[in-house]
Amino acid sequence: MFFGIGTLVLLTPVSSRAVKDFEARHQVNLTPAGHERLTAHLNARRRTRTIGVLAAGAASLAVTATSHGIQLNLIMLMAGWFAGAVAAEFRQRHRTRPKDVQGSSASRLPLPVALIGVALAYAVSAVMLRSEGTNVAVILRWAVAALAACAVSLAATAFVTGRGLRDLDHPDSELGPATSASAVRGLTAGGALLTVLCLAKLWENAVPGPYDQTRFPQLATLAILLLAFVVLSSNNLKRPAVRVGLAAMLIVVPLAWAIPVRLAQSPPFQADQVHAVATLRLVTLDRLAEAASDLGLTGRLQPQPTTASMSELVGRLDIDRPAHDGDYYMLLGIDRRTGRPVEYLYGPDGAEWYGGWSTVLSRRYPWLSSVAPIQTGGGYMDTVMGVWLGSAEAKPLWFSTPIADNGTYSVADLQLVIFLVRNDDGYIYWARPVQTIAG
Repeated sequence: MFFGIGTLVLLTPVSSRAVKDFEARHQVNLTPAGHERLTAHLNARRRTRTIGVLAAGAASLAVTATSHGIQLNLIMLMAGWFAGAVAAEFRQRHRTRPKDVQGSSASRLPLPVALIGVALAYAVSAVMLRSEGTNVAVILRWAVAALAACAVSLAATAFVTGRGLRDLDHPDSELGPATSASAVRGLTAGGALLTVLCLAKLWENAVPGPYDQTRFPQLATLAILLLAFVVLSSNNLKRPAVRVGLAAMLIVVPLAWAIPVRLAQSPPFQADQVHAVATLRLVTLDRLAEAASDLGLTGRLQPQPTTASMSELVGRLDIDRPAHDGDYYMLLGIDRRTGRPVEYLYGPDGAEWYGGWSTVLSRRYPWLSSVAPIQTGGGYMDTVMGVWLGSAEAKPLWFSTPIADNGTYSVADLQLVIFLVRNDDGYIYWARPVQTIAG
């Protein structure tokens, strides 16, 4: 449907009513030749912008088809439109005398400059406020993308204000300033929207919500877009006070959201204060109960999937610091031989896992990328099992996992990971490897 609509727009010429509206809006009285030149200009501008959007849409589908499913990326579409808008003006203009383009709304140029200040403020504050496990490089990449959009907007509008349309007769010379004013307005608005989208992604990567798949960033992006559209489409933006107010609002509003969210994400204590140590023992299934008793473990052993080649890893976990009220510990295991999470991991109360944790952990911590959901023909499959450790006040904590043992497995082949979770919404404060010793 997207490409069908785009193709229809590409092949449909600008209506005569749109041309007349342009003439009325800019108060130009054109000769028949000037009217024809204006129509050609508007058609070329529409086609080039549409080609940019369609090319960006194809690129978006190609990129997402290999990762999270086919989808259209809003930022790529906006970047395609903006690139098309710039290309359209470069193709149709030539250098002319400054007096011929004196009505080109040069007063709008400071807006990209104001957004450069916003982008720099975002980059500094986002790096300082960033959540546990967030990637500084990703934050800075989005800041650089926003600055690049501002720079291109500045360069393109400066180019347009110093050039008129090609093949324009003298009786229609007023068409040059009119089209320049229209182009500057469009390029400024398009560059600003693209910048704001990049800055929204910057905050999404700096301070994620309780889960990475929360819809809040998308809703915030939509709200910012609507706000920017209303402001950019108004004549009040020509006033310096309004531009300063818009820049201030774009800084204050995200910070008013990010600071409370980030403060709520601060863990009650750091991972280094926990000193989690696991004592492991590898036994055959018939000696599992005996090994658990030797380690001082109590509780019901879970029924295990048994085969002739299976052994059992049973372990005791000692933690120096219990979780605060409302928080709890979780434990997961990774088989170092395969790099994948162990297929079964049990505690006294069995196993549990929230599927969103797989996405969160794999995105925040590169060393936990193996817990990411596996894409299948029917969607995504989550193969992780975890042990709920509670507040860790009741000791000893323990776990067990059946291992397909070929005689070469050792306790060093199991990497345990502990993470602290907020009970209200399942937010993960931090995740750390557990020290393991053979018992």
